[in-house]
Amino acid sequence: MIDFSAIKDDLYDLIVDATSLEVVWGNQNNPYRQDSQPHFSCILSVVDSRNHDYMGPPDNSGVSTFTGDRELTLLIHGFGTGIVEKTSELRDKLQMKKYLTMLDEAGLVLVDWMPVLDISGLYGTEFEERSSFDVRLRTLTQNDDNSVGLIETINAEGELNGSKQDPRTMEISVTAN
Repeated sequence: MIDFSAIKDDLYDLIVDATSLEVVWGNQNNPYRQDSQPHFSCILSVVDSRNHDYMGPPDNSGVSTFTGDRELTLLIHGFGTGIVEKTSELRDKLQMKKYLTMLDEAGLVLVDWMPVLDISGLYGTEFEERSSFDVRLRTLTQNDDNSVGLIETINAEGELNGSKQDPRTMEISVTAN
């Protein structure tokens, strides 16, 4: 299972460390602060399975662990004067060893980052500088499946009928108890 609270905390700490601007978590209903101070608003979204999960063999109690990659998208929006340059600086810093290590310690891997977009424009009746870029991250998830069960013993009786010279004609009859 993915602990979103821990991931959000770790990403927040990383972004705060990488920029001198205020960082807030946004959502679709309130994506940014309503003042003109330059700041970043982040949204963690889009959790996607990258492939089929690997299902391990059951252990002695019949519990099987399945493991899979999950991809998350961190949307970073910037608001305020000079924000396009500050956003570009933040994006560049994510490639630094310090921040890659912080991601690794959080159980995340930087997969890709999108270009910084200048989305400045007229919002309401005033011009506002805005910017945006997305960061693709991956993490590993492990879950236990105790519905697999375990077959401990099979008793079988049977007989082989057919030609010893031509094994293709062999018939196998088995009864399991």
